[in-house]
Amino acid sequence: MIRIASWLLAVLFMAQSAFAAPKGQDVLTKMDVALTKAKDNIFTFDMVIQDPGKESREVVQKVYTRGEKRYIVFLSPGDIKGTKMLSISRDKMYVYLPAYRKIRRVASHARSQTLFGADYTYDEMSTVTYADIYQAKSIKETATHYTVDASLRSGKEAPYKRIVFRVRKKEMLPDELRYYSAKGNHIKTETRSEFSCNKGACSAAKLKMVDHTRNDHWTTMQRKTWEVNTGFSERIFSLRNLQRGR
Repeated sequence: MIRIASWLLAVLFMAQSAFAAPKGQDVLTKMDVALTKAKDNIFTFDMVIQDPGKESREVVQKVYTRGEKRYIVFLSPGDIKGTKMLSISRDKMYVYLPAYRKIRRVASHARSQTLFGADYTYDEMSTVTYADIYQAKSIKETATHYTVDASLRSGKEAPYKRIVFRVRKKEMLPDELRYYSAKGNHIKTETRSEFSCNKGACSAAKLKMVDHTRNDHWTTMQRKTWEVNTGFSERIFSLRNLQRGR
C-alpha cells in the first residue's frame, strides 16, 4: 500500500509539473515571438491625440515593420506631412524633418520625448520586443491571461524601469501594459484591443496610451489597413530612403 501511495503521489506530481504555469520570462519570450511572427507588415493608423476638455488632433501614419525595424511616414495633417521616422534598433533612431530637409539622429536622452504632443514617445513607437532588456516574474494567471512583472535588466537602458504586462493566452499578445518610473510611480497605461489575425500573424487594431502625469492625457491609434508578408525591399530601412523615399 505504501508503494502504491508513493507511486500515485509521483504520478500526481509529474502531472502537475506538466501543466505548471510558465515562468514569467517564458511568457515574455513567447510574447516577443508573437509580436514579430510576420515576416513584414505594412499598417496605416489614425492617431488621435486628446487633451481632456480640448479639441482632438488627428494624425495619419503609415508604418513598415520587419522584425525590430520600423519605418514610419506621417501623411497628415499638413503641418507634419512628410515627417518620417526610422528605427533600426533601440540605439539607432532617426527622424527626417521636411521643413529642414535634414535627418536627425534621436539621442538616447531624447527617446522619452513625445511626438507631436502625443502620448507615445520615440522609444514606445520603436520598441517591439522586451525579453532581451527586461527580466520578468509571474504574478497572476487566469483562464484567459498571464500577468508578469518585468524589471529592467542590469546594464540595460530604457525609459521605464518596470513594466507590468497582461498577456492574452489566445494570441500570446499583451492587452495591457503598465509603465513605472525609476521611483516606482505608475506613470502610463497602454491598452490594446480589437485583435485579429492575418496569414498566421495577430495584432491589435486599437491601441490607447494614457499618461497619468499629464492629467490622463491620452492618445489612440486605430488600425485602418494591414498587409502581411509583402516582401518589400530591405532598402526601405536606410537613411537614403528616409530622406528620399516613399
